[in-house]
Amino acid sequence: MVEHNLPSILERLNIEQEHWITLTTQFETCFKHAAGKVTHLEQYAQNQHQ
Repeated sequence: MVEHNLPSILERLNIEQEHWITLTTQFETCFKHAAGKVTHLEQYAQNQHQ
């Protein structure tokens, strides 16, 4: 359970809300790389080399 008197997670991580929204909605535009579990990245890499 999260205590109500704590700052938000983004505040505690020192991430501005606008930046978080951009990163989560435009990830591919910002980074142009795959991200995720190792097994998914391996599968992605295999598919890219076909």
